[in-house]
Amino acid sequence: MLIESISKGFSIYLNTFSRFTLLIFPLIIISGFLSTLSTGLILDETTRYTGLILFILYNFLILPFLTIFSILLANDLSQNIKREPLAYYLVSVNYIFRIFILSIISAILIGLGFFLFIIPGIYLAGMVIFVNFFVILRNEPILVALQESFKTGNQNIGSCIGAALFFWVITILTTLIIIRLISNDGDTSNVPFILSSISSCFIIYIQMVLISFPILQLYRKLVT
Repeated sequence: MLIESISKGFSIYLNTFSRFTLLIFPLIIISGFLSTLSTGLILDETTRYTGLILFILYNFLILPFLTIFSILLANDLSQNIKREPLAYYLVSVNYIFRIFILSIISAILIGLGFFLFIIPGIYLAGMVIFVNFFVILRNEPILVALQESFKTGNQNIGSCIGAALFFWVITILTTLIIIRLISNDGDTSNVPFILSSISSCFIIYIQMVLISFPILQLYRKLVT
């Protein structure tokens, strides 16, 4: 089931690559810029607090907004539904608070799981993998989205944990490859800001593709 969803998801992505990429491009640029800027500021003691503020802004506001936008767009593209680009921005705003709260809850659960031991972290990552979809595509409240995601995860443990592992393995491998390409022996301290920003944009784009196509297709297969 997971392999079928991954295959179908990438097939839809390839067929809709141009529109998907064009519409999320501005948000990807903003995300990559903020991610790189916040990291650089955090590493400097004189600007650490500013960097932390930008880091929180990026992870709990900009990235959730981009996730909402990407899922809405990919869901429409997979069903040949066309909306004006502005519509995605307006609709995304309606879900931002709930996704913001769920991002914090998911981060705490997964982080706690990994802190206790790696296996619980992987399990929890699989259980919350669909929380955003329940909010964005079914307009569920926060607690219902969590309950439904855990219910779906427990009923399909192999597929959900596999999807979480698929997402993180691809993300980590992509990051490691890019670091290797742009730096000397993994030292990114001397990499120009613009190159770091472009690299961040690419990694974020890959994450959005994974969430919006293969994982979305798995959600639709298991839930709808």
